[in-house]
Amino acid sequence: MDSELYIRQYLNQQLEHGHQALSLKLIDSQKSRLLIRKLQRYIQQFLGGEKQADRWVIIPGLRGVGKTTILAQTYIWLEATHNIEDINLIYISLDEIIPQLNSNLNQVMQVYAQVLGHDWINCKKPTFVFIDEVQLDINWAQTLKVIYDKNPNLFFICSGSSATYLQLNADVAGRRAIIERLYPLAFTEYQLLAYDKDSSPHFKDELMTILYYSDSADIVFKKLKQKRLLLDRAWAKYDSNNLDHYLTMGTMPFALHQTNREKTYIALRGMIDQVINNDIQAVKNFNQGSLAVIRRLMFLLADSGDVVSLETLGKVLGVDKKQIWEMLDTLLKTELLIKVNAYGNHYTATRKPARYHFMSPAIRLTLASSISNRNLTIARRGRLLEDIVSLYYYQNFAINHKADLTYPYSVNNQKNCDFILKILNSHNIALEFSLGKKDIKQLVATMKTIDCRYGLMFSDSNLKLIKDQNIIKIPIHYFFLS
Repeated sequence: MDSELYIRQYLNQQLEHGHQALSLKLIDSQKSRLLIRKLQRYIQQFLGGEKQADRWVIIPGLRGVGKTTILAQTYIWLEATHNIEDINLIYISLDEIIPQLNSNLNQVMQVYAQVLGHDWINCKKPTFVFIDEVQLDINWAQTLKVIYDKNPNLFFICSGSSATYLQLNADVAGRRAIIERLYPLAFTEYQLLAYDKDSSPHFKDELMTILYYSDSADIVFKKLKQKRLLLDRAWAKYDSNNLDHYLTMGTMPFALHQTNREKTYIALRGMIDQVINNDIQAVKNFNQGSLAVIRRLMFLLADSGDVVSLETLGKVLGVDKKQIWEMLDTLLKTELLIKVNAYGNHYTATRKPARYHFMSPAIRLTLASSISNRNLTIARRGRLLEDIVSLYYYQNFAINHKADLTYPYSVNNQKNCDFILKILNSHNIALEFSLGKKDIKQLVATMKTIDCRYGLMFSDSNLKLIKDQNIIKIPIHYFFLS
């Protein structure tokens, strides 16, 4: 079929029956993540005529975290709440077009202008263009930038893999487009989508301020004590037995209602394959031999609980240190992994081995289950928790340049705490996490060698201040509510 004819038919079908096709992409159109509310505010400001309204939103994120669902829900909300005669709506999924034809986004947009009956500069109606899997056209940002600049009546919402962000330049990111990253589910989002339980966590920002920006351990304790009833009531709405499902599979939206774990493993392995074969290649063009090494590297990291040096990884995998570094760097850019550097200055961070956590513990478990016993041992459960923790601090602090998550490196195998949160230009906080009972020895040992404002122990414990050690014991569920 002629490519222009195919695109025209695709666009006409979307214009006439878009809501029917999109409804198939939804988990539950009545439940939505926080990002949906942000998108709705952007759209309402735009339709309200605000001069400085943002009208280009880019949503990068790891495969499987729900980007397509976000786009579909926003499209359906627009269609349901606005007179369709007053606006133009189109949904384009590049993975449905580009594999079929030797075409690109620029050609699609040209045909769409013909369908509208005028070029983009003469478009009078508010026009919303949703584009999924946008990274499949490497020139997508430049194509949309040219069109965006022609007419203030245009509003773009684009989603793509984490590598999408790497295709942007400063002229698009920050100046023209808003970047709204999408991550695996937080525990409160998981509870809402899986069990329709909303804790109304309006206190999240306040809780984070108490935990990480207080002047002393005493102040943290006093403020948490004041909020204890509110926090405990919020947690009481949830079933704490759901925590294991959240740790194992619940961070990935498509696994929420899947009771067959083997099917979830299969789906996650397929997602990992797509990231390796497609998204990684968009960052750096590895040959097939190198891609095979990347797979083995991920298996090694999934079943490892300790810091592993580049030299050690290179020896095990039979490649040099530089290649290992390039592979890890690419896995970080595709957001399969999160890097936690050793605590210290820039020299320390670059010279000491880093720790690597998975963006979702479900990825670690899927990889590890392929090569070892699938039982959820205490050690493995602890690693899944550390993945959740690193995701939380990456999303809420590191990516916004508010703080660095590090770990206390020890040359003499001293047992240190799990993490050090370095609040930029301010102070350090020692962090320890456990799903069970645990003493404070590792926090105490760390705080003797690293200057910390205070230490936080999140565990199966009551709220308690250990004043002489400058440490607060905090119920682990307070962390999951924050």
